[in-house]
Amino acid sequence: MTADGRATQIAVVKVPGKGLDAKAVQAVSNCKFKHAVRADGHPVAVVVPIEVTFRLY
Repeated sequence: MTADGRATQIAVVKVPGKGLDAKAVQAVSNCKFKHAVRADGHPVAVVVPIEVTFRLY
């Protein structure tokens, strides 16, 4: 994530198939996250694993 909370360089680790990997990337790229901050209060870019759960009915 960038210092302003946007997800970039999104990579799928486990491909579930059936197009769900593309939907997961789309969902994460549309989200805005709270940025990480250093001890001095400045926002920083970080690498964060995000798990996306799908419920198929």
